[in-house]
Amino acid sequence: MNSQVKRKGRSTSSVALLAALLILSSGCEEESQQAVQERGPVAGTDESTTPTPSAASANSQAANDPDAGQPPVIVNSPPPAAIVEVKLAERDAATCLIKQGEQFPAAALSNSSGEATELRATFGASASVVLFWSADESYSVKWLEDLLFETVGKQPGVNVTAINTSADTQAAEELLATKLNDASLADPQGFAALHDADKALYSQVSTGPLPRLFLIDADGKVLWFCIDYSNASYDELQSALRFVAAGSGTE
Repeated sequence: MNSQVKRKGRSTSSVALLAALLILSSGCEEESQQAVQERGPVAGTDESTTPTPSAASANSQAANDPDAGQPPVIVNSPPPAAIVEVKLAERDAATCLIKQGEQFPAAALSNSSGEATELRATFGASASVVLFWSADESYSVKWLEDLLFETVGKQPGVNVTAINTSADTQAAEELLATKLNDASLADPQGFAALHDADKALYSQVSTGPLPRLFLIDADGKVLWFCIDYSNASYDELQSALRFVAAGSGTE
C-alpha cells in the first residue's frame, strides 16, 4: 500500500516539474522575441543590410529632387556644320554624271504655267537644294515632303527647286499642290517647281533611278549630293545647310 502511494507521489512530482520547465521555457522565448523586436534586426541579416526608407524620407527626397522618379531626357544635338565627302559604291558612282565640286548644268525648264524658266534663276543667294522627283517614285516624294516642311523658307538665302521628271505633269502638279497644302505653304517664298518631262536635264545628271538631290552654291557648283533617301543622307544635308548658314552669317 505504502509502496503504491510512493510511486504515485513520485509520478505527480515529475509531471509538476516538467510543466514548470515548459512554462519557464515559453516565458524566456517570448522575452527573447520582445528583446529582438526592441533592438531591431540582427546585424548580417538581409533586413539589416537593406533597410526600407520611411514614407517621410521618400517624400523628403522627392521634394529635394524634382526629377526623382522621372525618365531620363535624351537630347538629340543637331549635326555639326560640315560638308562631307560623298562616297559611293563603284556601281552607284558610275550612274552619277555630275560629281561633287563640279558645275551643275544650265537648263531652261517649264514651270506650272508652261513657261520656260532658267534653272539658275530659281537659285538662292547662298545655296539651292535641287530635287529630281516623280509622283510615282515614293522615296523622291518623301524627300519632297521633308524639304517642304523643314527647308523651304527656313534659312535665308537658301532656295529649293523641285524638278519633276515624269511625263505626267498633271499628276505631279496635283500631288505637289497636296503636299504644299499639307505643309501650309500657300505661296512659298524661295521655292520653285519645274518640269523636265523629257528628262533632257536629268540625262545630263544621272543614268540611275530617282531620287537625286543636289546642294548647289551661288555659283552653280555642287557642294553635296545624294542618290537615296535615308537618315544618313538627311543628316548630311542638314550638316551642309548649317555649314552654308555659318558661311553666310545666317546661323
